[in-house]
Amino acid sequence: MLQIFGWVVLAFILFAAFVVLVVWAIVKKEWVKFLYGLLILASLITTLGYTGYKTVSKFGGRKVMTKIHFGRSGDEIYDGLFGKPAGCVKVMEYKDQPVPGFDGAIRLHFLTCPEEIARILAQNKYEASKISSRGLAGELGVSVSKSDFIKPELLGDTILVFEYLKPQFILTNLSKTEGYCIDIWK
Repeated sequence: MLQIFGWVVLAFILFAAFVVLVVWAIVKKEWVKFLYGLLILASLITTLGYTGYKTVSKFGGRKVMTKIHFGRSGDEIYDGLFGKPAGCVKVMEYKDQPVPGFDGAIRLHFLTCPEEIARILAQNKYEASKISSRGLAGELGVSVSKSDFIKPELLGDTILVFEYLKPQFILTNLSKTEGYCIDIWK
């Protein structure tokens, strides 16, 4: 970490030297100093590239870049929201929210058991309700396109909806063996 900090300090010094030399060259009309400024700019760009390389290498290298490009798996999203499952969870479909507050909601479709739902609900104070599933998706404050896999009506005519402050919605069938989670982080 100290090595990376040294490269960042060097980058700031090079930037300051570049600005001073370019301003001085323009004010005094000394074009040789302007060329020195361009040389320092090239050094600055090289230093920033190397610093970025060292930073990514230090904090996970290829794993970091893979996570940035490909996001989390369904199981990783589930673990992030609810902790490690009791063993009876299978994530069927998912959509992550790479940039909270900017991208859409996290969406999960999962198969589970009643014990796992009880474990999740014990983590926070959820408000529970039993309602009709018809037309519910649009009422949750989340845009649901025709291609979206969130289809509450497939859980049955009547479903259980658990809502937490975030807002976070957990929709399950009455037997609590299949569900959806919609997590909107604003």
